[in-house]
Amino acid sequence: PIIATRSAGAVEYINDGCDGVLVAIDDVPALAAEIDQLITNNATAKKLGTAAYESWNRLFNPKKVTQEWLTFLRGVAR
Repeated sequence: PIIATRSAGAVEYINDGCDGVLVAIDDVPALAAEIDQLITNNATAKKLGTAAYESWNRLFNPKKVTQEWLTFLRGVAR
């Protein structure tokens, strides 16, 4: 599972509680609590981890990203 801070990038791709966990920037106690929660709750960790992989695969799998770059580069080369 993914635990990240509510920073640019992370908030665009992680749906808090669905495919990851977001905590406030510099909130060390909140980060520690979320890590502890996922260590002690295997079902939640597995659910979030599976959803995170599905999100990654939908958005960033190598074949998709490569095709998008090739399409972009072909458009710029014209």
